Amino acid sequence: MPERNVGWMSTRALTVCYRSASTGVEVVLVRSRRGSWTIPGGRINPGERPEQAAIRELREEAGVVGSGVAALVAHVLVLKNVGDILRPHASRSPVFLVRAQTSETTQEEWRTPTWFKPPDARVALAKHRIAWAARWRLAALDAAVATLER
Repeated sequence: MPERNVGWMSTRALTVCYRSASTGVEVVLVRSRRGSWTIPGGRINPGERPEQAAIRELREEAGVVGSGVAALVAHVLVLKNVGDILRPHASRSPVFLVRAQTSETTQEEWRTPTWFKPPDARVALAKHRIAWAARWRLAALDAAVATLER
């Protein structure tokens, strides 16, 4: 079904942040409230553009300051609870790719931001999750990594 602009906006934005290391590209993951690894991201505040929210969430959750403008690489259907199934447009979240510039102390210390090689990040994102809960995280990571490999 073709998409139409019906005045909706996603309520969330996601960030896949990367850096170059001696062993290759790494991406940052953070802990969710339940202790599983996830991609930084969260709610878009009123008056905030999605790319601004993605960069803000990256700094809040991972303590990473991105360099430059966030690049949109995909949209994924984020299903975190039953209500998201009833609001598919609001749950269709943009995924932004951001290169890390510097790191600071995260505002949410329990998040334990950690850098992973992309294949290891895929394993961490799927661990202890049922398939539907891991799917959007893996799709976001895969879209970002594919963009980096171009």
